[in-house]
Amino acid sequence: MSTQNTIKISVCCLVLLVITLPFMGFSDGVLFKTTKDSPYFSMMRENKQVAYINYEDGIQHMIISVVTGFEPGKEEDIKDIVWIFPVPAKPEDVSIDIVKDFKMFHEGINIGNKVMENMRWWAGLTITSQIFPTPLLLLFPLLRPRSMELKGSGISLDVSSSITEYMSVNKMGLTTKIITATDGNALYDYIKERGADIPEEAKGTFQAYIGKHYSFVVTWIENLDEYLKNIGSTNKKIGYSNHTLQVYVKFKTDEIYYPMLLTSLYGQEIIEILLYFAKPVVFSSGGEKNLSYFYLKNKHKVSPEHSSFYGGKEYYGNCVYTLYTGVSNYASDMKNDLWFKIGKPKNLDKNIFFIRHFWILFILCYVFFSTISSFLAGHIVFDKEIRPTSKGLLVLGFSNCLTLIGLVLAGNRIFKKNTPVEPTEPDSELKKEGLAVSINSARKFYVWFSFIFMFFMLLSAFVLRKFLF
Repeated sequence: MSTQNTIKISVCCLVLLVITLPFMGFSDGVLFKTTKDSPYFSMMRENKQVAYINYEDGIQHMIISVVTGFEPGKEEDIKDIVWIFPVPAKPEDVSIDIVKDFKMFHEGINIGNKVMENMRWWAGLTITSQIFPTPLLLLFPLLRPRSMELKGSGISLDVSSSITEYMSVNKMGLTTKIITATDGNALYDYIKERGADIPEEAKGTFQAYIGKHYSFVVTWIENLDEYLKNIGSTNKKIGYSNHTLQVYVKFKTDEIYYPMLLTSLYGQEIIEILLYFAKPVVFSSGGEKNLSYFYLKNKHKVSPEHSSFYGGKEYYGNCVYTLYTGVSNYASDMKNDLWFKIGKPKNLDKNIFFIRHFWILFILCYVFFSTISSFLAGHIVFDKEIRPTSKGLLVLGFSNCLTLIGLVLAGNRIFKKNTPVEPTEPDSELKKEGLAVSINSARKFYVWFSFIFMFFMLLSAFVLRKFLF
């Protein structure tokens, strides 16, 4: 077998293998209320808990939405709501406030999804540039990803010596307090005294935090009319709000914390948890399950009332933030609090680089492999006597930047100068035997070029995918 035939067979096998490769893998707290129907009231009407977290110099900034849904005309149902969540800090290391309509900048790019989208663009542009394999794009729905200064306060004692109240904030119809408890039963009674009807099993859940240097942040509606006014729902017939009131808590902690255990008291409710972190985080125990990472390209000016959350910064952006999404079958399955730490997945920086420089990388590879493919196809198809010069073949490859049509137009001009008008001796012999030659050398060149070019481009996409993931 000649060297030329060996090259042909080897390239064919590799092309078929690599063309198929891309298609094989691109493919917290708790809220209680008094009600005759149930002792539970979901934190949000959509059974969703939303929190925003930033961690700066050993201090966690956390803003949790206090949203209460109610049926039209039944706004009185929410007046006895008591909401409570623990924080892993001493009361003197905790500060609280009530804010309105805080929201992190959410228009960032999902890094994992964007990388996969760029991969599909890479393969799609490669295929469409060669025109004839364009129907393969019908398979692209398969190319989807497989199934991230503390203030002091006076201290007062409650009627029960087991409960100590520290800082208190009254604002916008809400009252928020920092308390400590020495007994789960006392904490249960403290909440019950504020009109909430809570299940007996809450005593045991509260007890899990007693004696472990935890403080509790308790919030309730002090003035219903003022509360309804601040959420933009003064009409008695309106059961929704235009604004969101939130509890802002700051506390010292060695690791980032979010309370989940008390959420289990919702029992058979299905609760969705959305946690937005202003920085890249991973679980303290390791891993990134349920964490998505977003690249926020543009910088945004931080409003003065929210600058404390961002560590006093005036602008936020050109950074990566994290979203934790947790949905349990039932709230009763949430048996442990969540702990996080500042950190990045091992390939996060590579993915961001790929997103930022995708078009540069694609164009460089496209031009480079166009020239290499032209060079190789020319040496496979043409005999030495009629083969264009190596420089001519490399230059010809540049015309593929105008797709295969541009290559064909440029190639026809070059090959007319190098290909003899008379048929070669092997072609003449075949014709004498009645076997017509259906394609000439130029056509063979274009076919070989397309397959070699797609081979290299799709192989590079496959290698990039392995590198990035």
